[in-house]
Amino acid sequence: GYADRAYPGLIRGILYAAGDYNQDLFARAILAEVGSTYNRLQEAENGARLFANVLASMLADIRISPDMPDPNARGAQRFASRRGWQGVGILLALVVSGFAIYLIVNEEGYQRVVALFDTLGDSWNRLRRQLRRRA
Repeated sequence: GYADRAYPGLIRGILYAAGDYNQDLFARAILAEVGSTYNRLQEAENGARLFANVLASMLADIRISPDMPDPNARGAQRFASRRGWQGVGILLALVVSGFAIYLIVNEEGYQRVVALFDTLGDSWNRLRRQLRRRA
């Protein structure tokens, strides 16, 4: 929809077909074909540049050029971005939880982590003392 608003006629349509062209490898993968046998190379290259502008505008939520429409007119991109950060937060929480469970279950691992933090604390204190002497 944004490509149609930014560059009318750039996108000829979306072909839904029963084939896998590596889009099945990722949930949000797309296949974008630029040009056809009816286009000259220069036309295909120009179309690719315009499509790159559209894609960059949508992903970064910015206008590539002042004559392009606002990419976030409906707020859909902001919602998608928020969902992405929620996924990152959930993944981070799972990693931290898994690490905590590992430390609870494994006494030797817990002792190693405590020793590592003690070493880091000692190194930090030495560095602070050195910086104070130089100042």
